[in-house]
Amino acid sequence: MDLGLKGSAAWVTGASRGIGLACARRLLEEGANVLLSARGAEGLEIARAALALEFGADRVQAAAGDAGDSKDAQAAVAVCRTAWGRLDILVANAGTGRIEGGDHPSEADWRMAMDLNVLPAAQTLRQALPLLGASGPGSVVVLGSIAGLEDF
Repeated sequence: MDLGLKGSAAWVTGASRGIGLACARRLLEEGANVLLSARGAEGLEIARAALALEFGADRVQAAAGDAGDSKDAQAAVAVCRTAWGRLDILVANAGTGRIEGGDHPSEADWRMAMDLNVLPAAQTLRQALPLLGASGPGSVVVLGSIAGLEDF
C-alpha cells in the first residue's frame, strides 16, 4: 500500500517495543523517516539498531527520554529538526494500561493514570507544534492503552 509518506518525518513515542515499534516499522515501510523515543535507552537503542539495519541508518533516529518531560520532548524535536528539518507526523504512544485501585481507583491513582497516559501525549504535542506541519499539513495520532479492552 502506498500512503504517500515517502520522505516525510515522523516521531513515535513509546517506540522501543510493542505498538510503538510496530507503528515505527510501518511508517518506515511506507517510506517515512522515523524518530523513535522511549524512556529506556537500552531497549530504544536495540530497536533503533534493528530498524536502521533494515531501512538505513539515515532514516532512523532515536532520542531517549520521558515524553511527559518538556526538556526530553524538546530534545526529541531537536533531533528531528537536525536530522530532517521537518516533522510531519506525531504518533503519541507513550503510556501505560496499569492503574491501581481496580474498579474504584483513588484520587491519587486516577491522577497517576492521567500523569502516565494523558500528560505525555499533551507534552509531546506541545513541544512538537512549532515544527509539526511547518512544511505543510501535519498529522497527529494519539493512542490509548490496552486498558480500553479490560473488563471493569
